[in-house]
Amino acid sequence: MKALENILNGFFIGVSCAVPGVSGSTIAFLMGIYEKFIDALSNIADTKSPKFTKRLYLLAEVGFGIILGVFAAFKILAVFFETQEEILRFFFLGLILFSIPGILNKKMQKIEPKDIIFGFSGLIIIWIIGLQNKSFNMLPDLSNIFYIIKLFLISFISAGAMILPGLSVSFLLLIFGEYGNISKFFAETNFFAIFIMIFGTITGILLLSKVMDSFFKRYREETISAAVGIIIGSTVRIIPSPITIGNLFFDILFFIAGGFLVLKLSVIKN
Repeated sequence: MKALENILNGFFIGVSCAVPGVSGSTIAFLMGIYEKFIDALSNIADTKSPKFTKRLYLLAEVGFGIILGVFAAFKILAVFFETQEEILRFFFLGLILFSIPGILNKKMQKIEPKDIIFGFSGLIIIWIIGLQNKSFNMLPDLSNIFYIIKLFLISFISAGAMILPGLSVSFLLLIFGEYGNISKFFAETNFFAIFIMIFGTITGILLLSKVMDSFFKRYREETISAAVGIIIGSTVRIIPSPITIGNLFFDILFFIAGGFLVLKLSVIKN
């Protein structure tokens, strides 16, 4: 039963990774497995630990769910994004914004001036990343070694989005101009491209998880404050522009539905 729960958690994390503006690590926070997942990643090499087997099973179960979720999202959500992108963006906007109070209440004892400073730091980080919107322009050509290296590096960098709450994997892919290409690779099941991306992502996760584990143990509340700043800053990119007046009712309705879903998940989790 626990294995099924971990796979389902991983599935939702995987789905969120494929949606621009939605952070997989934020969903992991909501599911209550973020710190367990980071702990398992950062200590997976410790084979002598009595927790080694438990950590290995957690990574395998959540990882399997993530892979299923990413494939499902890119194959199914891509269709909805073509026809109902604006409404879906408002749904995910509600999902993210309503998750912020839960993250703050569960993970922080009280808000201090330093937390506000770190929150603004997160906003600045996401603003700086946004400036790189036209970086790494290159045609998708898997016979080009430079494009393959680019794909690996983007996957490596995007792994940070899976580790740090607030950053969206697909948001970074949009910034680097590769979201459409990578969506197509998954939709067409291009195994070579998928292998490069998985290899880059795993490498990034294994290297960055140690850093994040250390930050959470030493600077827990500061890290969460910065993450919340990044979450708030990234929502600006989700809001569709321009907004269709004719869709406004459904935009608001799905925004509320996203928020309701988060609140319902929080109640179930509690």
